[in-house]
Amino acid sequence: MNFNFQHLLRNFELRELKNEADLMDHLALRRKIYRKEYSGAYTDNKYDLLSSDWKANLIGIFFKNRQIATIRVVKRQVNATIQQQLTNINQKLDLQIGPDTADLLPTEYAFDIHSGRLDYKSATVELSRVAVSDEFRGLGLCRFAMLAAIGISILDNAKYCLYSCSINSVKFHDDLLPMMKGVVAEQIDNGYPGFKFPTSSAAILSDIGNMSQTHTNQAILAGIVCRYGIDVLGDHFSEKITRIAHPSHDHPAHEQMAPAI
Repeated sequence: MNFNFQHLLRNFELRELKNEADLMDHLALRRKIYRKEYSGAYTDNKYDLLSSDWKANLIGIFFKNRQIATIRVVKRQVNATIQQQLTNINQKLDLQIGPDTADLLPTEYAFDIHSGRLDYKSATVELSRVAVSDEFRGLGLCRFAMLAAIGISILDNAKYCLYSCSINSVKFHDDLLPMMKGVVAEQIDNGYPGFKFPTSSAAILSDIGNMSQTHTNQAILAGIVCRYGIDVLGDHFSEKITRIAHPSHDHPAHEQMAPAI
């Protein structure tokens, strides 16, 4: 099925997860999907709460008020917006998991990333693999979630994305987040605490500024809707989506600024 950004934006709700109920649903969905996909490589804990969740923006895609897909955008510092909710969940479920305060992204625990002279660490966020409910696969929700995550990252002034995915999935996203030239990611033995990266994992470091204009516009639009709600687009938003998400001339973002909304 062809990716239809306008259809997804009209028919599915995007939002940052901030209340405790949404965060619990996020953990349950993530655990269900990851446990099946990673099989024996998955380090199970009952509710899949990870120390790095305290450093994440958590994004959900909803259909009829049900969370059907989710993605994490992990930073290097604790996210104060959800810190208390995660602490409450941790205590209620007696998980005894604390926030990760190290200046590392989860993938950096499991990969040595050689970037030459590029100092990428100060402006990098990490995108996790997307968890999508089985019955909603094939609709493009994985890319939709990634665009929202990238859009949130752009709004937060990130310059680079470190993307954790399977080796087989790289080809599906290399047009959206291409691996930067001269960058090498070598997997090492240790994994993130509470989560063992499968040997079939890949780490992609991508420059947001090298995204195409179409992808940049879609990401910014999805990010704005995710953070502020669809109503921020006002009346006649369908026409705005068409105009903004599909510019007539497609150039990398560093050559042409995204038009104002």
